[in-house]
Amino acid sequence: MLGQADWRIGMDMQAAELSAERLVALDAHLLVAEEDHEIVHQRPVDLVELLVAQRPGEVDPGNLGADRGGELANANRLIGHVSSGHFSEDSPAAGQAFDNRGHGFDSSGGTPDPACRDRALTDFIRSACLTSYPELARSLGLDPLRLLKEAGIDRRCLDDPDVKVPAGGLRRLLENSARAADVEDFGLRLAETRSLSILGPIGLLVREEPTVRDALLSLMRYIPLHNESLDLRLEESGGLALAIVEIRVPRPVPLRQGTELSVGVLYRVLQSLIGLHWRPSVAFIHEAPRRGDMHRRLFGGRVEFGRDFNGIVCESRDLDRRIPAADPALARYARQHLDALLARPNTRLSDKTRELISLQLATGRCTADLVAGQLNMNRRLLHRRLAEEGLTFSDILEGVRAGIVTRTLSNTDRPLSALADMAGFSSLSAFSRWFRDRFGAAPSAWRSNARVQGRPLPG
Repeated sequence: MLGQADWRIGMDMQAAELSAERLVALDAHLLVAEEDHEIVHQRPVDLVELLVAQRPGEVDPGNLGADRGGELANANRLIGHVSSGHFSEDSPAAGQAFDNRGHGFDSSGGTPDPACRDRALTDFIRSACLTSYPELARSLGLDPLRLLKEAGIDRRCLDDPDVKVPAGGLRRLLENSARAADVEDFGLRLAETRSLSILGPIGLLVREEPTVRDALLSLMRYIPLHNESLDLRLEESGGLALAIVEIRVPRPVPLRQGTELSVGVLYRVLQSLIGLHWRPSVAFIHEAPRRGDMHRRLFGGRVEFGRDFNGIVCESRDLDRRIPAADPALARYARQHLDALLARPNTRLSDKTRELISLQLATGRCTADLVAGQLNMNRRLLHRRLAEEGLTFSDILEGVRAGIVTRTLSNTDRPLSALADMAGFSSLSAFSRWFRDRFGAAPSAWRSNARVQGRPLPG
């Protein structure tokens, strides 16, 4: 039967654009017509039945056989991998699911399988994601530096958009900020400030692709360079396109703010390419907020909550639009640069450990236990895994410290006390003892000697 599809999509697919007569064609229990720009919360709608309603005269429901034939046979497959709160086994996020409060969890249960230990390594995000965060936090009466510290994020990340921060730390920052400010749309407020430039070189490529579809496909391919925890997928069928946003998490955590930020940024990117008139449908897994003003202001069109996926639905022909002033030469250059970055190995545990130490050394709390927890393992397993690479945690820590010193001591006028803080020492005397033991002289003497002779510090 037409209303008994195995897979159902939780969107009315541009219902706001349908005429009243065409809306009547749908079962009232499946779709409720509402005014433009209204936030709705309703039952899932059968995509095939929706296609019939959207194309009167083109498709005869009475002629649909068991396989529904042609494009209608494929219509419900559009979101087959996001039904009932779980993904299909061949999905990149197999085993991940979400509840209607916006919490992600591992639907396979328990902790990550040791056999899949590399997947459990901490994901990182470019600190460009923190752009405008201090201003937004202060506008809501919050102390951004205190919240950054509580989330385990070094304040120096605010100064360099290419520094990587742990994805888990960013999620905590967004959720803690929303809770402290008592606003449910903190992520969307950040998304409202975003433009293509937030994506760095990825944004350059996206802008120079010939069509919106090419731009979206490039964004999907290279997004790990910006956010390692984010997956973007595109599904098309029956003239409709679904851009799915998935955030990978190793354990149950609140995801509402991160999800709305990610979907909001995707919407802003696509709208900048298609035009301000573009009004797709937007869906979220979590339940509706108490107030939907921000959602209406940002998305303009139709927003639904309690659906089976997070993402955007539009007509496929929207993606065929050409991007004015696109430059193939610039696109080729940007793609070569991004391919080189994508091919750069960064999957060893020692690489992840080094990144985490670099980000947190200045806090004075960068211990093996802390880093191991961020890598989703205990301290003993961290030591054992590093030993397999011929390294120890202390080796990596010392290397990071020495790198900070060699880059900073002879090239800046920073006080030695500031350098001691950067290297994670509790006092200047502790730093001086460490420096003398490693380099054979006091740091002040080395600084003077290096500047006079122009020679670098030994490693």
